[in-house]
Amino acid sequence: MKIIYKDGHVDECPQDQELHVIRHTAAHVMAQAIKRLYPQADFAFDPANENGFFYDVDLGDTKLSDEDLANIEKEMKKICKEKLPRLPWQQLPVIANLYATSPAEFGELAARLNEEEGVAALEVNVSCPNVKSGGILFGQDPKLAAAVTRAARDAAPNKPLIIKLSPNVTDIALMARSVQDAGADMISCINTLSGMAVDVARRKPRLANVIGGLSGPAIKPVALRCVWQVCKAVDIPVIGLGGICSAEDVLEFILVGAHAVQIGTANFISPDRAFEIVKELPAVCRQLGVTSLDELRGSLKTA
Repeated sequence: MKIIYKDGHVDECPQDQELHVIRHTAAHVMAQAIKRLYPQADFAFDPANENGFFYDVDLGDTKLSDEDLANIEKEMKKICKEKLPRLPWQQLPVIANLYATSPAEFGELAARLNEEEGVAALEVNVSCPNVKSGGILFGQDPKLAAAVTRAARDAAPNKPLIIKLSPNVTDIALMARSVQDAGADMISCINTLSGMAVDVARRKPRLANVIGGLSGPAIKPVALRCVWQVCKAVDIPVIGLGGICSAEDVLEFILVGAHAVQIGTANFISPDRAFEIVKELPAVCRQLGVTSLDELRGSLKTA
C-alpha cells in the first residue's frame, strides 16, 4: 500500500502496518467530520485494538444557545435540500439515524424528515442522554425509551420507525417490549458497549470523555445474545448488528432471529467490506447447507 502526502511525497507502507494505517486514517476522517459539525467537541479514537474500535465524543455543555439552534436549523435545511437529493435514494433505501436530547427534539427531527421522499425510514438512537433527567440515557429506562418512540411515531406517521437499543441495560427484552408497545415498527440492536482505554505510560485515559463506545468483532457475542433475547420478546422485525465482519457472521445473526443486519466498524477496516460480504453470502450458504434465509431465521436449537 502506498501513502501519498499533501506535498506529493509517496511512501511505501509495510504490509504488516497497513491495517494500522487504515484504522487510524478512518479515525482521522471521522474526527474531522465531527469537528466540522461541532467545533466545540472534544473527541478521541483508539483504533489500535484489532478486535474493537473505541471512540467517544464529548460535546461539552449540552445547553444550546439560540445561535447553536439556528446553526442546526440551517444544517438540517442544507442536508434536505442539497445532500439528500445527491444520495442514490431511488436505487436503494436511505435510512436516517436520529440523535437528540429530549423526546420533543426527537419529534422535531422526525417531523422534518417525515415528508422527505428520499428518506425511506427513520432509525432513532435511544442511547442518547436525557439532559432533563440528569443525563440518564433514554435507552436505559423503558419509560423514557417509550416516550421517545411515541414522539417520533406521532411526528412521522409516514415513515417506518426503527428504534436502536443499547446493550448497557439490565433487561434488553424489557426495553424492546416498551418500544414495541409505543409504536416501533422495527428494532435494531445493539449499539456500542461502554468501555475504557487507558495509557499506562501517561497515567491517563486514551479517550477524551474517559468512557467511550466499543464496537467491532469483540462485541459480537454480546450482540448475538441481545438479538436472540429481543427476538423472543417482540413480534416486530429485529435488525442485528455488532461485530459483523463476514458472511458467516451474517448467518449467525439470522440464525438467532434477525430479519436483517447492519455492518459498521468492518467498513473502517475495509470500506467495501459490506459489498464483499454480499458477494460471499451465496457461496457460504451453499457450504453450510442453507437453502433459505427464511428457514434459517430463528431456527437455533437450544435443547
